Amino acid sequence: MLNNYNTKALKSKNVTNFFHLSSGKTRIFVGFFTILLLIGLAIDPKPYIASTLQGLIVFASVVLPALLPFFVLTRMLTSLQVINSFCNILSPITKFLFKAPAISSYIFFISIISGYPVGAKLTAECYEQGLISSLEAQKISTFTSNSGPMFIIGTVGVGLLFSKEAGFVILLSHILGGILNGVFYRRHFISQNSQNKVQKKPIDLDKIFDESVHYSVLLLLKVGAYIALFFTLNELLVNYSVFEFLTKLFIPIFNFLKLDL
Repeated sequence: MLNNYNTKALKSKNVTNFFHLSSGKTRIFVGFFTILLLIGLAIDPKPYIASTLQGLIVFASVVLPALLPFFVLTRMLTSLQVINSFCNILSPITKFLFKAPAISSYIFFISIISGYPVGAKLTAECYEQGLISSLEAQKISTFTSNSGPMFIIGTVGVGLLFSKEAGFVILLSHILGGILNGVFYRRHFISQNSQNKVQKKPIDLDKIFDESVHYSVLLLLKVGAYIALFFTLNELLVNYSVFEFLTKLFIPIFNFLKLDL
């Protein structure tokens, strides 16, 4: 059960309802926009089939091999109930910096090593297991949505900037940025009397491994579907000159601010 929140925390929770389709006008607008997308796909489906396939190829060749081991292993680590021992070491730091529950130290450490979206995944798992409240999950997400060293040093540093040293500088800046963001939100999303301890249960290693693989595969399939979908939507918006229209729309603003588009 979720804990009793203070009045200030309850008000901050309203931020999460911003995109809820509670308004009839909003639902009509989204529905109309969805119909336009379907018509656009139906008129000439060939390029969008190709873009969807391209998205799936990117997922299978880049995202899947990079995230699958981390997803399975972090799920196993959570299920093995060794989090409390880890938290006892780093929790004083996260409590001092972020005023966050002890378990956030574990999520923060794994998010730095593994990269996005492992931090978000672990936060969701801890919330589902009743280890943190809804507001604590929101607070933890402010400093655990980090890219991993594999992407920053390998892809950005070596692959794009041709400099391993630049990758390390960007990685350090990225981590410090996450810490700074967590410090900024340390007085927000406050709840009381959280459990923050893993309930001790009998451990079946075979079952834990099987469930970890099953859960991770389902989650990664969802990630792959999102990637393929947004590749298709991007192709659709490009083909129907939506981006070109938005560019022309914002040119006067950029010129006024003396910014390059």
